[in-house]
Amino acid sequence: TMKYQIYQNPRNNQFYCKLRARNGWPYLTSQPHPTRKEVEDTIEILRSAATDDDNFERKTTKNGRYYYEVVDERRAAMAVSRLYKSVTSMNRAIRKVKKIAPTSKVTILLTSKVKKVSTKKKPREMV
Repeated sequence: TMKYQIYQNPRNNQFYCKLRARNGWPYLTSQPHPTRKEVEDTIEILRSAATDDDNFERKTTKNGRYYYEVVDERRAAMAVSRLYKSVTSMNRAIRKVKKIAPTSKVTILLTSKVKKVSTKKKPREMV
């Protein structure tokens, strides 16, 4: 079962959510939000958007890795995935997100448990 985790980054005081698998593997990370309420609203939109394949924009990095974004009705990215080595792996992750994201529970994490987050750092790669 996947779950949404809401946390606040102590470096910039922004709120984020991650959609994680039972084993802790992150499938999605939201864009930053100034308030917890805004990230909670984003989760509700993500739940709805995740049911429609048109809301998943598949992309490729310059070095040939794959990722996807979940977009809202304005086509603005609400959340981004990790990097994948193959289109097959990326599509498998999208299928899981579409199936589980609409009913996943939400948990709140304390800022003291947050690992260092950098907007410049690329996400870890999945195989």
